[in-house]
Amino acid sequence: METLYIDVFFLINFTVDLLAAHFASCFTKIPIGTTRLIIVSAIGGVYSCVAVLANSPVISLIAGIVAIALTMIIMVRKASILRRIKLLIAFFLFLIIIGGIVYFAYCALDKYFPNRESEVENRSFLIFSVILLLGIALIRFIMNVFSTARSERCLTVKIELLGREVTCEALIDTGNLLKDPIDSTPVMLVKAAAAKALFSGEPPQIYDGSIPSELRRYIRLIPITRNGKNDIKPGIRPDRASVLMNGKFEDVRIAFVIDDEGGTFNGCDALMPAVAVEGL
Repeated sequence: METLYIDVFFLINFTVDLLAAHFASCFTKIPIGTTRLIIVSAIGGVYSCVAVLANSPVISLIAGIVAIALTMIIMVRKASILRRIKLLIAFFLFLIIIGGIVYFAYCALDKYFPNRESEVENRSFLIFSVILLLGIALIRFIMNVFSTARSERCLTVKIELLGREVTCEALIDTGNLLKDPIDSTPVMLVKAAAAKALFSGEPPQIYDGSIPSELRRYIRLIPITRNGKNDIKPGIRPDRASVLMNGKFEDVRIAFVIDDEGGTFNGCDALMPAVAVEGL
């Protein structure tokens, strides 16, 4: 009878889930914090152990539903249901791919080393998993140390202008150093599609004379450097801007520029300068 080492089985599944969640985050451009990454991977590892030990389709189904629900809730701190579903689908796709690779490796070991002892085999997988986890941790540490534009978290931001408002998700980025040159107000980048709700037509352009008279007092000229090129974009100081913190909206002092170059913003609709929300 083959012996199952539950600690090894958990760690192998934990490693596979960790890799799948990390690659899903990179693929969808939706950031997952390290703590949440570990918790989600632990949930996957616990579910695998429960499914094997219970040996019951009903219990496995219930545990699977609970694991999926917890994963959707915990993966990202603040995100719309569509972004959560998108991330979850990517997670399962990478889970299938990486799980298939691990299973193929197991079958290859079984083919070429048919007489190996079960304990030696399990401990080899344990050592492999530990090394892999340490490698992932080292890569993430190096990326955090050398990244000059590191995303910290996402939050919900509400912009109000001339009786209209739009609510979107913003990525807090320490690399966004844009400021109003007059009074040093931090400047947020907003995708054109998200900003359209604030205007009766297309967003204003400073070069074609299309700025409505009621909007002119809100306009700021913001110097921007991208890809080594200097440019000036129309910035807008809204009537009010606020971010959702601890269940309520807190006012922040910002202007915003409409991004017309198709930035990804890690799947969010805006890029919030970190200095604008410090202390909240």
